[in-house]
Amino acid sequence: MTIPVRTRRVAIGIFGAAIFIAGGHPLAGQTGSPSKTTVCGAVENVSCDEKGTRFTTVVLKPKSKVPITILPADRARFPRAPEELYRNTEICASGLVDTRNRHRLLVVSGPDDIVIRKSLPPLPPHRTTGYFLPCDEGVQMPTLLREVKPSYTWSAQDALIQGVVKLEAIVTVEGLVDDIVVVRSLDSEAGLDDQAIKAIRQWRFKPGTRMGEPVPILASFEISFRLH
Repeated sequence: MTIPVRTRRVAIGIFGAAIFIAGGHPLAGQTGSPSKTTVCGAVENVSCDEKGTRFTTVVLKPKSKVPITILPADRARFPRAPEELYRNTEICASGLVDTRNRHRLLVVSGPDDIVIRKSLPPLPPHRTTGYFLPCDEGVQMPTLLREVKPSYTWSAQDALIQGVVKLEAIVTVEGLVDDIVVVRSLDSEAGLDDQAIKAIRQWRFKPGTRMGEPVPILASFEISFRLH
């Protein structure tokens, strides 16, 4: 038996928090003189601001004082999308530090400015189907049409388990959710991970597009479980 639970709405997007910017590109609102620096650490998150600047950002652990940044025009310089290329890795990034709207950013010009020191477990999921990412050129993200909320299991409730399940999935050209992967588990024993998967598998979307044509798009989801 399951118990209904209130959930937080999904954020349709990919990961998030840091920046890669290509050297030589003007930054709107920038001030001060750029300086060269290098930062190293484990990649905690790679994200894309698909609704604003469309910068791709990489967050390190320990957190760097200057986020690493990639401009939209520079994504094509990377052999694979940065969201996938640097996930679960330890890197050193070198570039110019500049100031934009009072925020200091580490600007890198391409893959030659980022050295992968080692790969870290778990390995990224292997997908055989093609898809696009939020900051790929010409991409518009899917629009949620129907949301199905997950349920608490009795065992998870008895164990007072609360928190967030983070998932990745492909939203197909039919608006269905497919190829679901748990990125951050909350509970694999009492059933909350499974309940999150079961719920989003029933969600329906207006498909995402690229250059106006429906395409499969990789999206991230956060399902929150809270006891009341």
